[in-house]
Amino acid sequence: MNEIKNYNEISSILAGRYLVVLDTETTGLDPVKERLTEFGAILIDPNRSQVMEFDTLINPEVDVPENITQITGITNEMVSTAPTFKTASTDIYNIISYKNPVIVAHNAQFDIGFLRESFKRIGIDFELICTDYLCTRNFAKEFAKQGKYDNKGKNALEHLAKNVFGIPDPGHHRALNDVTVCYELLKKLIELSEK
Repeated sequence: MNEIKNYNEISSILAGRYLVVLDTETTGLDPVKERLTEFGAILIDPNRSQVMEFDTLINPEVDVPENITQITGITNEMVSTAPTFKTASTDIYNIISYKNPVIVAHNAQFDIGFLRESFKRIGIDFELICTDYLCTRNFAKEFAKQGKYDNKGKNALEHLAKNVFGIPDPGHHRALNDVTVCYELLKKLIELSEK
């Protein structure tokens, strides 16, 4: 996959492209050993209107560690009746492959790593699904480095949203909530790129 890094020309790079802003919640940090517990995404058309929203809990087929439940609020009971990744994969595939979109995520390498490994487990090559991605964390870090704004030394999504850009937080560490905040952050960063 190709990470889009030419942030100062981001408007022209994204022109005419669909975006899929996504987030995952997981049982841990290692995409090879751990599993997804939630996937959320919104599909944005080239006019920047939201055309689809998708969110699902995912049964990881392993226990959700207590420390993860404390962070995300996702419990073993919540995922016990959720679809497995294999069952949910068709819906996930359909949204992330729709018209060759740019995948957008905060700390995108994390989410992409988990999606890549999850699809690999069911015999699908993630690299054939999508080609380009944009990491809002890297985007924000670069613009802070360029002096376009003060990130106050932190690049976490909830910090940037609340303390830097004044984006309302609907509750972080749940996939669809983080997707909403990530898209609002992307819009703020695009505004900065146009100045």
